[in-house]
Amino acid sequence: MQNIVTYFWGRHKTVLAVLCLLVLSVRAQRPVQVYGNGAIQTDTSEVRNASEVRSDSGRVKLVYADSLVRRENREYLIFKGNVCFRRDSMFMYCDSLYFYNKKNMFDAFGNVRMEQGDTLFVYGDVLFYNGDTQLARLRENVRMINRDVTLYTDSLNYDQQINIGYYFDGGRIVDAQNELTSTYGQYSPDTKDAVFQESVVLTNDRFVLYSDTLEYNTATKIADIIGPSTITSDSNIIYSDLGWYNTQENTATLYNQSTIVSKERSLSGDTIYYDRNSGYGEVFGNMFLDDTIRKVIMTGQYGFYNEITEYAFVTDSAMAIEYSGVDSLFLHGDTLKSYNDTIPKKLLKRDLTLKSNIQKQVDSAAVVADSLALALGDTLSGRIDSTAIRGVIERTESHKDTVHSPIQGPGLALKENVQQQIDRAVTAADSLVWAMGDTLSDRIDSAVVEKEKSSRLARVDSVAVRQMAVNKAAHQLPLSGDSLNLPDSLVNVSILSSQPELSEDTVTRLLEAYHNVRFFRNQSQGVCDSMVFVMADSVLTMYKDPILWNAKYQLFGRVIDIYLSNENIDWVHLPESAFGAQEKDTASYDQMTGKEMKAFFRNGEAYKIDVIGNVETIYYPLEKDSSILYQNKSVSSSLTMLLENQRMKQIKFYQKPDMVVTPIDQLKSDMKYLKDFKWFAELRPKDKWDIFRKISKKEEDKDTQKNRFQLDDWQ
Repeated sequence: MQNIVTYFWGRHKTVLAVLCLLVLSVRAQRPVQVYGNGAIQTDTSEVRNASEVRSDSGRVKLVYADSLVRRENREYLIFKGNVCFRRDSMFMYCDSLYFYNKKNMFDAFGNVRMEQGDTLFVYGDVLFYNGDTQLARLRENVRMINRDVTLYTDSLNYDQQINIGYYFDGGRIVDAQNELTSTYGQYSPDTKDAVFQESVVLTNDRFVLYSDTLEYNTATKIADIIGPSTITSDSNIIYSDLGWYNTQENTATLYNQSTIVSKERSLSGDTIYYDRNSGYGEVFGNMFLDDTIRKVIMTGQYGFYNEITEYAFVTDSAMAIEYSGVDSLFLHGDTLKSYNDTIPKKLLKRDLTLKSNIQKQVDSAAVVADSLALALGDTLSGRIDSTAIRGVIERTESHKDTVHSPIQGPGLALKENVQQQIDRAVTAADSLVWAMGDTLSDRIDSAVVEKEKSSRLARVDSVAVRQMAVNKAAHQLPLSGDSLNLPDSLVNVSILSSQPELSEDTVTRLLEAYHNVRFFRNQSQGVCDSMVFVMADSVLTMYKDPILWNAKYQLFGRVIDIYLSNENIDWVHLPESAFGAQEKDTASYDQMTGKEMKAFFRNGEAYKIDVIGNVETIYYPLEKDSSILYQNKSVSSSLTMLLENQRMKQIKFYQKPDMVVTPIDQLKSDMKYLKDFKWFAELRPKDKWDIFRKISKKEEDKDTQKNRFQLDDWQ
């Protein structure tokens, strides 16, 4: 009986223990519910704590919620349904919230929204908020909206104390004009400033900017470049690591040798102001403009370029480099400018017979046989004594030459067929051919010379186009005097005007240099006051006291036209007051002068020179041992000289030449030089950097003889 009682008593204690545990469990899970923002309560103390949430300043406060759940021994309260908290003027909404009262923090979930006035709205799926530090950490589908600016990311930290939101795992900011993406970014609603780092891309409908670090203001629409950046558009690419770009006005200021590259050109400099709308770029310091199509570089300390009109201007240590060939041209002037010029199509339609006539007239001096042959021996001992030659040389009466100026180009009145004139001239047997070669066998046969001449000027083309462009540019140059208005003997307007006019025009590129112009090439050098280079025809025209050097030869005149072919000098034209000289030794100079001169080149060296009108010459023939024994001085109407290895091989005079031969030991000082002779050794550029050298009057006075130019022009 006792055992039975003991058994039931043990079972009863077990049942009681189970019942007690159930009661405790149910009581522990019993919620306290608040309805209508605490209007309906079941536990006054808990609801009071929940609704007031320590209302001290700077603390997070509950505004309303559908329900509150409190669990025993937990440090947080759970609010559910239309939850709203606030801290000062910032209101925060969500579906559910874990509130840590002692820490002044909460974790919000679902439809998270932060609002401050009517200017700032932040959305996300999750919010971790610290009321003491005022740091809001939003995650997943985050958007920060500040008027017309929206920030998108999956991870945003928003610091209320400094009013800056920043992302660190990729994001983008969009305003009415631009979209910016990066790995790291931050935005201030107060200042409208945004900072981007790593893989930065700014995109709009005009260009795309790629950068490492970028600052951007959403109010001014100005992007500050503070790292390696590239701006690409349909028209060009900009490279810069420092500067700013106004995306609204489409203007930029770039520093640190930034570069603007298009399909045809690149522009760089220490500081560049660039207006994309007008195409205008202004450069301050170390300007470098490279025309990759025409192979021309322009440099200087100041300049500007318009990519729409293709107008370029450079000054202050200005230099142009033409690098299309092996022997680059280095050109300096106080001011350089390059631009396109439109030439009427009617001047491009050149009749082939006109070109043939030009060629025949240029070469007519080589075949006109109105001369007297006089062959001189190899040594002075075989020659007639100069004292006898002075008064004994007879001039044979020649036939009247129907071509009065045999090398006047198309400027001659073409009244008769040129070939008929040449045929008549060939039959005129009165001629003077003075050969200066080492032996008679070395002399060039006139028939061979004629054949060579008949093919040489097939290269001369577009002369009328070149002349019109040069004349137009010349009138624009700020020069004194009338040298720019001189007519070009190679162009006859009356002939060209008879050509039919076509509806289309053509465009050529001009390069102008003016004041203190100096240029250097390995094969040739030159100085003048002003210059025009017509790139389409490779014609370079030098104005006002021009001087050209080639090897040992020096040419100067009122104007010099240099015709280039395959980047080498093809021929040179001096239409007025032409003078040529060659240094034989320090005391002897070969000299020739006339109204007009044309020098033809092969492989960078002169091989033929034509001088027309009032020709005067002084020559010092070299003996086989390179010694000089006598001087020859002549006066004639025109001459043609052939050269080989920079030495005279044959010379032809026309129309009653007058010659005097004088032994070298009988020469007086006033007999050594022609009237306008001047040797400009001090002016000649020595290398590509010497083109920047300024020539003073003191330096120029070192040279001998009277200067035919104004010394003040070179100061």
